[in-house]
Amino acid sequence: WTRAGVGWLVAVLGGWFTVRVAQQDWHSLRDALAALAERNLTQRVHLYRTDAVGAVADWLNLGTRRLADIFVDLHRTGTEASHAADTLSHSMGQQRDLTLASTATLEQLSASLDAMTDTMRDTARSADAGHQAATVGAAEVQQVASAMADLAAETRALRHTLDGLSQR
Repeated sequence: WTRAGVGWLVAVLGGWFTVRVAQQDWHSLRDALAALAERNLTQRVHLYRTDAVGAVADWLNLGTRRLADIFVDLHRTGTEASHAADTLSHSMGQQRDLTLASTATLEQLSASLDAMTDTMRDTARSADAGHQAATVGAAEVQQVASAMADLAAETRALRHTLDGLSQR
């Protein structure tokens, strides 16, 4: 009876130990899966088994590690894209400022050309009224004034084009 009792006790203790180890392994797997479900990609399963349960734990660890690597790559790519967008935005701002400055300069030039056109027309009228003999000179001044008016119109058209570009 003693041997039977000892055998029975060894069997019960061995069974209890086996169930306890299996239970701990399943708890470790469950905890890792729960952490993964909660978006925690740092938890790993630590099983030192070479059977099917150990293989599942290794696959879970590998999949979690690869998923974490993907998120790191996505974060890096997002940071690079954000930096590129910031650089592009800055460049576009500089281009807009340059376009606006050019538009202002062209507006000033256009106003100056309009004033000069008005002055030339006044000069042409004064020359025509003052001297009958200066008719030829007045016609030439009128031609210059017309050429300047054309230039002023072209300058205004250019300014409107630049205004349209700066508003894009």
